[in-house]
Amino acid sequence: MRKIVLLGLLAVAGCSRHTEQAKPAESVPARVASAETYKSPQGIPYAVSHATRPDHSELPSNADLKMANGDLAKYAETLCTLDVPPKFAPQRCDIYVQADPHGTLIGYAAVKQDAQGVSFNTATTLNEAKQPGGVSCNLSGKLEGSEASAAKTIADASKDFDGQFMYSAWEKDPGNYLISPAESDNSNDDAHALGVWYVAKKGDKLRISQERWNYCYADKNVIVDDVFYRLISLAKIGANAPEVR
Repeated sequence: MRKIVLLGLLAVAGCSRHTEQAKPAESVPARVASAETYKSPQGIPYAVSHATRPDHSELPSNADLKMANGDLAKYAETLCTLDVPPKFAPQRCDIYVQADPHGTLIGYAAVKQDAQGVSFNTATTLNEAKQPGGVSCNLSGKLEGSEASAAKTIADASKDFDGQFMYSAWEKDPGNYLISPAESDNSNDDAHALGVWYVAKKGDKLRISQERWNYCYADKNVIVDDVFYRLISLAKIGANAPEVR
């Protein structure tokens, strides 16, 4: 069984053969599907916008989405980490989906904006045909400007961007990795492998792809390159709150 152990708060990746595989979600009416606002568990109001109103039966399912009864805004409590004290709550969060069963990362991605900038995380499973057993591989990190972008930091999640997250991976034993943000002090350490996730937004599409390799698939010939589509956006309501679009 392949598993990934984390270092730090900026990088999150996990594998578990007990994770449910992507499959059609139960068709349950979303509690806030037509609402224009949503209030977090901490009482923070968010303006809600929908890029599309998908058929829930076509969305990949997972335990957290089931716990939210298919309610995407409720699901955002988990995927966007909304259940935190107000000073730590994101200013904005966009949820994207990749539902193609032939893709490499199947599931959801969240792009969050706060005072420190823009970050991303996923709740995704692997293609069972390409990785026996499927398992999960969840990614997370703070985005910086990529070589294709003139910006050194990504600050606005609502605008198009070309971002990247550089990581360092140390294989403790075959298939078991420690992942952390890449740091200069281990860049020359042969025991660590450096990699990059590229995350680019254009309109309502989010592309997540690898640089040279990925730690999700045992078969290094499998290249991660998926396009996710925006489902819903939540933007904090109040002074200096970002615009919802």
